[in-house]
Amino acid sequence: MKRDVYTCCCWTVLPAILFLKCKQDNRLMVASIGEINTAQILNKDITELFQKNVFQQGVVLGKEKFPNVNWDLYDQVVLRTKVNRVVEKVKTLRKNNKAKLNSFLEQDFYFPVKKPVTSSFEYLQENERKRVKEIEKERNRAVGENVKLKRQLKETDFNLDNLELQIEHFVTKSHILLRLLDIAGEKCKETLHLKRECKSWEKNYDNLSNQLDTNLDKLQDMNEQLASFGPRNISRKIRRRDQKIEKLEGIIDEKQNELGQQKVEIKSLNKTCEKNESDLDRLKKDKRSLLVKVCRMSKQQHSSKFDQIREEHLFEIQNLKADIAAKQDRILELEDLNSILDDKM
Repeated sequence: MKRDVYTCCCWTVLPAILFLKCKQDNRLMVASIGEINTAQILNKDITELFQKNVFQQGVVLGKEKFPNVNWDLYDQVVLRTKVNRVVEKVKTLRKNNKAKLNSFLEQDFYFPVKKPVTSSFEYLQENERKRVKEIEKERNRAVGENVKLKRQLKETDFNLDNLELQIEHFVTKSHILLRLLDIAGEKCKETLHLKRECKSWEKNYDNLSNQLDTNLDKLQDMNEQLASFGPRNISRKIRRRDQKIEKLEGIIDEKQNELGQQKVEIKSLNKTCEKNESDLDRLKKDKRSLLVKVCRMSKQQHSSKFDQIREEHLFEIQNLKADIAAKQDRILELEDLNSILDDKM
């Protein structure tokens, strides 16, 4: 029973071990070819030969250019497809995204190798061979799906790059549009200012037009009046003007004579006014002295001899009051006379 279990385990694990060994051999074969980056493989002489399907010439030229690479292990069909894809991608990056071009050219270029032919399945039983074939089929299908997914991933990256370029383009365009909008706003402000100035100039033009019409009407009236003037009318008007001038000259002479007389009268009145002013000052002083005397006399009424003094000076008091009244009347007359003289001057 232990022998059967051991046999079953051997037949179960052995295909997996052989499959892993095949993968390791493939990796060793890829490593044995040699390393080269994408920029080196894009030699124009080699890529043109690959694109024209002249593989042998491309291989010979590749061996001369890159002697450290083992060109005998490559798969011609897959290598041609891979090189053509690299060339197309480089063209696309040069047009759309030069920033990623350098990093892409610095990547290592891996040559596709031929699948090794092995005879390791000859000693396996039939059912295990079928099982390994199914595993190999699944692996091939997974490899195909992986290639398909890688292709889709590349397309997605390409679309993403295009979208980034479109975003940058639209961002730049939006900045330009915003700047244009600002410029349009400034131009709109300038246009509004010019419209206001235009309205003010239109108003000034209307005013000047109205003034011009008025002046033209006046000019037309003056031309009509000038046309109505003849030689006879002009001589008649000149004679009338001379008569008016002579009459006005006579009136001026009379006024000048009257003015001279008025000047003489004003001089005499000025002298009289000066005399009256001196009299007025003297009368004011007399009035002030009389008022002082009256105040003193009124204070003496409290004395015991008030009645006797009053009887003795009653006549003098009456005379002083009459004199004060007369001088007040004289002061009023002089003030009226001064006001009249001021009006004439």
